[in-house]
Amino acid sequence: MKKNRLCGSKCVLLILDKLNIEHKDIDPNLYFITDIANTLKQYIDIDLYCYNSNLYTDYKLNKLPIKEAIDSIKEYEQYKSIQEIKLTKNTLLKELKDNYLIMNVDSRIINNTESNTGHYIVVELNNDTIKVYNPEQTRFVELNKTPEEILEMTENNGNWRIKIRRKYD
Repeated sequence: MKKNRLCGSKCVLLILDKLNIEHKDIDPNLYFITDIANTLKQYIDIDLYCYNSNLYTDYKLNKLPIKEAIDSIKEYEQYKSIQEIKLTKNTLLKELKDNYLIMNVDSRIINNTESNTGHYIVVELNNDTIKVYNPEQTRFVELNKTPEEILEMTENNGNWRIKIRRKYD
């Protein structure tokens, strides 16, 4: 894995590899979750969820000052609506049943950082185990997490997640 890629770009590559989907060069700087979603939708059908997101609320109120985020959200919304669904233990387990999730999580919790810069991970359900693929500089660290740990990591980050069908598993 290349070092000079943001975590969102690394998550896209992992998903496409897991689904055995050939891809052209993926932008190494996918920053917003809608950037990740906009890249994935070129290859597969996806759904994008959030809940209680400051970013999305500001966008809907025309108060979002970040042009790149506005453009990225608008591009996704031409494809599908962003669904506002609260992440609960039941929702999480239901979404993971036949899908991968790319989730925006609190970097303080998963990577022990000083501030919450946000971080993307890939999550899947294997039997009854929730497996997290956490992208680091040159590799993915695989972790097993409980639903409660996943909920804690996402609650301060707008419950953002991309649902990707595990077609080929």
